[in-house]
Amino acid sequence: FKPPSPPATAPAEDLAAEATAGAPPPVDPVVEAINAVYEAFEAADDEGKIALFYRTLEEGELMDGEMAFEMLSEINPILIERGERGRLDDMVAALQERLPSVYDEERQYFLKWRITNAVAGGHWDAVAPLVREYSTLAGDHIDLYLGTLDQLAYHGQLSLLMEAVRIAWSSVKGAGGIFEWAVENFGVQAAYFVIFDYLDRNPAATADDPEWLAGLKGFFEFDEEWLTRLLTHLTGQARGAWTPEDFKSGHEEYRQNVIDLSFEFVRHLRRDKGVPYPKGDLAREQISEYLLRREQGELGNRDQKIITPLCPDHATLDYFLGVLLNMINFQIYKAVATLELMPAWLDFLASRQLIADNAPAQILKPLAPLHASLLQICDRYADDPALALALKSWP
Repeated sequence: FKPPSPPATAPAEDLAAEATAGAPPPVDPVVEAINAVYEAFEAADDEGKIALFYRTLEEGELMDGEMAFEMLSEINPILIERGERGRLDDMVAALQERLPSVYDEERQYFLKWRITNAVAGGHWDAVAPLVREYSTLAGDHIDLYLGTLDQLAYHGQLSLLMEAVRIAWSSVKGAGGIFEWAVENFGVQAAYFVIFDYLDRNPAATADDPEWLAGLKGFFEFDEEWLTRLLTHLTGQARGAWTPEDFKSGHEEYRQNVIDLSFEFVRHLRRDKGVPYPKGDLAREQISEYLLRREQGELGNRDQKIITPLCPDHATLDYFLGVLLNMINFQIYKAVATLELMPAWLDFLASRQLIADNAPAQILKPLAPLHASLLQICDRYADDPALALALKSWP
């Protein structure tokens, strides 16, 4: 069979399709209007940006979650620079009242910015309700939320951290998009806060105190041997003295010894230096992680011999801090706590006869360029002036 010959003249609809095949798609008038608003926003001066936010909010139909986020993410730094952080609260409150569904779309960012502004101003009475609301969202925005926990830990807000993790725990453990190990780590961190809180209220507590267990249940399935070992070092009941031999590179117990010693450091910071437990633990976690990763050759030092196993060196600490300060996951509080309390770590090592008495000054001197670089970053990080202030007192 031969296929039938095509008609001599194409149907009218085919001719119409051919005529429009190369034409651009029709412009969506809503998208066009949104683009026009944002172009005007970008071209406006500071007060013009604020006025345009309110005008778009009143008109309503063009203010969606993305528009609100983009506008406020540009306005917030302007207000910080001008010393007018409180105006962001008014703008977010207006958004929540006028368009509650739009507010809910990006609520996690608005809360995070408002918490940071309140922390910077020392308005802890305003921080608490914001943290409570933010904690209900922890399971859906865990990376953002952990940054806020670091912020509160750096500022030593133990009671608020206790309240926050208890609210957050139900959403974290039930979240479908979080790895099991991350949920477990969150539970362990929450348990640390419980332990620190108990130690603050009961400085003479011993490792066999039965009240320890009550506050820990529910966060994770802890091993009693692990808990006993942890509390022994946190309460100063560890038997015997450390020797440099316990921390030689390649020692079979190196990892556990570093962790045990790091918790004794937290106790030293709290008892002898007055550093709140959460801030001390923020530094402890990073210093021990730095030492353990360096021992494994993971900080660009795979072929280099470690000379002083418990002391930092410029090259690997630079690498470690650089990872904390990458733009994808910017962990400024961890980086500052690490370097800020490094002199205290070295003094602690000297007090335990693990390094010579004159070693801290010699070890710190090559780290001065790292301190200068981090201080420069903190000077530009206007969100929290306390970070630069703390580094300026570094020896």
